[in-house]
Amino acid sequence: MAKARRIFLWIVILIIVMALGWWIYRNIINDKSTEDYKTLESENSCLALNYHRIRSGNLYERMLKTMSNSNELQKYSVFQEDFDAQLKWMTEHGATFVSEKELQHSYETQQFPKGCVWLSFDDGDKTMVTNALPVLEKYNVPATVFVIAGQVGNPSFNNIELATWGELRALQESDLISFGSHTYDMHELVDNTPIFNQVPAEQFKADLVKSKKTLKKELGIDVKTFAYPYGNATDDTIKVVKDAGFDYAYILAPAAVTKDDYEYLMNRVMVDDDTFEHQVKHWKGFE
Repeated sequence: MAKARRIFLWIVILIIVMALGWWIYRNIINDKSTEDYKTLESENSCLALNYHRIRSGNLYERMLKTMSNSNELQKYSVFQEDFDAQLKWMTEHGATFVSEKELQHSYETQQFPKGCVWLSFDDGDKTMVTNALPVLEKYNVPATVFVIAGQVGNPSFNNIELATWGELRALQESDLISFGSHTYDMHELVDNTPIFNQVPAEQFKADLVKSKKTLKKELGIDVKTFAYPYGNATDDTIKVVKDAGFDYAYILAPAAVTKDDYEYLMNRVMVDDDTFEHQVKHWKGFE
C-alpha cells in the first residue's frame, strides 16, 4: 500500500513538473514580439495558410515539444486543440474560407473576397485524416492536400507516418478536400538543398509527370497544382513545373497572395503557434 502511494506521488510530481514546463514555454520562452514578423499585405489579398502535422496534443507530445528543439515539433506541428482554436478565432473574425479553385478564380479576376483564407497541408500524413479533417468538418473549412505520390503509405518517411491510398480516398469523400502534387519521390534535401533543384531538368520533369499519373490512377483526378517541397524554387525548376503541365505552384513565404503574385510562385504562410499568434492574427483582412 505504501509503495502504491509513493508511485502515485511520483506520478503527481511528474505531471506537475511537466505542466510547469509547458507553462514556462508558453508564457516565457515563447514570448516573442510581433516586431519579429513581417506585416502581411491585407488590401485585396488572400491569406494562404500552410500546415503539415496536426498532432493529437497528448501529454507526452506536449512535454516533448516543450523539451525539444526539433523543427518537426516546433515548426511543422500544431496540436489539434490549437488548430481548432485557430479556425474558431478566424471564423469569429470574419474569415471567408475558400477552396483552391475559388482562390484561383479570385486571383484570375483580380478580386479576393473580404477575409479570404485558404488552407493547405503538405505531405499527406496520417494526422491529416485522424486530427485535421474532424476540425475542418466542424467549421466547414475546405483545404488542399499536397501528396508525395511515391511515398503514400510509407510508415516512416522521415519519421512521419504517411496516409495510405485508402485513407486519402476516404479524405476525398469529403467535399472539403482537394489534392495537389508534392513530387512523386523528390521530397529530399541533399547538402541542405532540395534535390529537385540539383538534378537534370528531364529527371525532375519525369518525377512530376509520374506524380500526376499516379494521382490520376489512384484518386481519379487530374492534378494541376504543385507545392515545392521546402517551399522554394529556382527559375529553372519553375520552367520544369510549367512544362510538366501544372497551372499553379506554391512556395512558402511570409506574405499574403495578391493579384501581383506569379502563378508559379504563389505565397503560402507556414503556420506554427508563434506565426499564428504574432503574424496571422495581425492580418488586417480580419475584423
